Amino acid sequence: MKKRIVSITLAVVMTSFLLTGCNKENIANEDNNNTETDSGDGLSTLDSSDTTESEPDADVADSSDTDIETEITTDTDSQTFNYHFADQDEAISCFLSNEDYFNGFSTCDLQYKTGKKDGTIEDYKEFGVSQMLEFTDSEKESIDKLMAEIEEDIASNGYYIPEVDEITFIKSTQDEENGSGAYTHGTQIYFGQSFVDLFTSDDPDYYKYGKSILWHEIFHCLTRNNPDFRAYMYSIINFTVQDNEYDIPPSVFDKYISNPDVEHHNAYATFHINGEDIDCYTVLIATKPFEKEGDSFFDCMETALVPVDGSDIYYVPDDADNFWDVFGMNTGYVIDPEECMADNFSYALTYGLEEDYESPEIIEAIIDYLSMQK
Repeated sequence: MKKRIVSITLAVVMTSFLLTGCNKENIANEDNNNTETDSGDGLSTLDSSDTTESEPDADVADSSDTDIETEITTDTDSQTFNYHFADQDEAISCFLSNEDYFNGFSTCDLQYKTGKKDGTIEDYKEFGVSQMLEFTDSEKESIDKLMAEIEEDIASNGYYIPEVDEITFIKSTQDEENGSGAYTHGTQIYFGQSFVDLFTSDDPDYYKYGKSILWHEIFHCLTRNNPDFRAYMYSIINFTVQDNEYDIPPSVFDKYISNPDVEHHNAYATFHINGEDIDCYTVLIATKPFEKEGDSFFDCMETALVPVDGSDIYYVPDDADNFWDVFGMNTGYVIDPEECMADNFSYALTYGLEEDYESPEIIEAIIDYLSMQK
């Protein structure tokens, strides 16, 4: 789940953040401003119809319609990814297929995502259906070009990419996720106009950033299709994946915001909190209750560290002395190990080792894995 933004917060990472790195002081300063909504933070959004951006912003459907089927190369045996573009009818069908996601909503979720205090799952479905769009032919061609470049990058570097089911690209307004720029369900990848515009941009920096966004979303598809890959990627940033899901305690679930990119809460890391080592998993929460139409959870979201022992309590990043030691310093998108590693993976595949990372060992570990698995 990526937010269309003007600059970085805890939730979303700008390209400038990637290229220059970050430090704990900068992150702390940005996080302290996370309630601002109209200028230098990541909570200001671009209208989805606006194709001009001042900075680069940081499932599976079976179709018999061969007109929308797109091959990356003519050699299907050698290509890594099979994909197609959904028309509006298929987009609606895909969206409605995600019952497990809908059934996991908290009341807080429904309120923010429907814009109503008494919003229901049916309200959300009805609203979501109305947000599904179609790609233009030129937009499809631009994504085809990016996917072909991705295939070339994989081949030229000799990388091993785990197998993944066919990807379905879907276009939507993104209002169904409070204005997120992109998100996934299974192997469905949903893009809003602001990110599609990156794919079609003539500016090489914007275009390359668009490629990193595409890799970020593909990572979510890869982890869903490959549990061992997911476990290894998470281990790079000190998280251990367990077989069983953790039960979110009541006081946390009251504030819980579901993230379509995060299907599981079954990975923990050890955080140093109040002089103790406490094993915690991460949950996305809203720090204030929904009040009125127009409220966005992006304006008040926070990473909660929830103890695995079942205690009905949570901590925030500032409570953990080693928070940034756990997640590393390459990205501020640290609401979950899934999102943190999706960013790092996208950096490794898009920029390689050429950039000045604050935590280069994470990028090195990803590239080593991709280079040694064949």
